[in-house]
Amino acid sequence: MSLLRKGAITRKGFRPTKLIDSYGTEHYNSSAALTEVHPSVTLTSAIGQALPAYDKDYKLTKVKFYLRKFGYPEAVLRAGLWLSDGEKPTGAQLAISNSFNAEDLTDEFQLIEFTFPADQQYTMAKDTQYAVAVYIESATLLDSSNNYVDVEYEYETGSHAGITFYHWSGNWSAEAGSDTIFYLYGVED
Repeated sequence: MSLLRKGAITRKGFRPTKLIDSYGTEHYNSSAALTEVHPSVTLTSAIGQALPAYDKDYKLTKVKFYLRKFGYPEAVLRAGLWLSDGEKPTGAQLAISNSFNAEDLTDEFQLIEFTFPADQQYTMAKDTQYAVAVYIESATLLDSSNNYVDVEYEYETGSHAGITFYHWSGNWSAEAGSDTIFYLYGVED
């Protein structure tokens, strides 16, 4: 193995991906079900975390959420990035991740990684608030009682500088005092 691959030498101009922000799996105490294609009309189609403003510019590369399936949902999941008012997304989606098939989830919670392809690696400007979420893009089998995707979060006792939000019945709503389990990665830009 070359020294470059071992990390002993770095290429000039290379900027490694780093963990920008997170709210770890040790915090979870509740889960919420994704039961409808986004944007939802009656039920929940997206769950995420409003992020604090950071003191540097970061190009978003990937995000992880703590997910499991209940039953046998046949759905395509994606993650996205939006501007935020500090509690929930505002405006149009800024970045869209690669897809993940809900059928590949297990019935135990696990961290699922959503990567953003090069043309979707949005640069989050310093001193600007954003929101990141996981959502159902499409589905052939999804319902609120037998076949859905669970997203872990900490209900009412969260301590992250952001806040959990969800898309339910056609609107974005914040969940006061709650924080979604997430890991956000990027490179300094």
